[in-house]
Amino acid sequence: MPRSLLAVLTVGLLLSGSVRAADDKEKPKRTQQCFCDTVRLLIEMSGSQPACAEELQQIYDQLRKLDKGNTGKIDPEALKAEGDRILRQRLQDVFTRLDTNKDGKISKEEARGLIKEHFDRLDTNKDGFIAFDELLKAAKERRERPPTENKPTTNPPKEKEKK
Repeated sequence: MPRSLLAVLTVGLLLSGSVRAADDKEKPKRTQQCFCDTVRLLIEMSGSQPACAEELQQIYDQLRKLDKGNTGKIDPEALKAEGDRILRQRLQDVFTRLDTNKDGKISKEEARGLIKEHFDRLDTNKDGFIAFDELLKAAKERRERPPTENKPTTNPPKEKEKK
């Protein structure tokens, strides 16, 4: 998707009210963009943006692959397998980018962002490096945790001392 179209989609999602109040107990308040909002916006824009129709076709093709029995329903096992494949590929891309000396592991010097911040926890065998399998295991464990446990940890602001 061209960057300009992505920017339009992002602004459109913000303006379309992707944050909605709960109207009943079964629909919790959403605070993050929903994938369905993106699909709806692509459909809305498909008349004026040919790239939107292409994106929709890619989404449709991907979802059809998950309907293993041609029943019109997504197969849960196929969905999990595809999620695992996508996660592995995304992590492999990150790992390859960070492993600047191409030795097959990430050192503290090579680590960036959250990987650097959580380096000691990710380095489960405590050899001073993060192997791809260590990174993959941590990502899968994070994905399996309930959303409330995945919130970033931040230190509360310190109160100013009164004089």
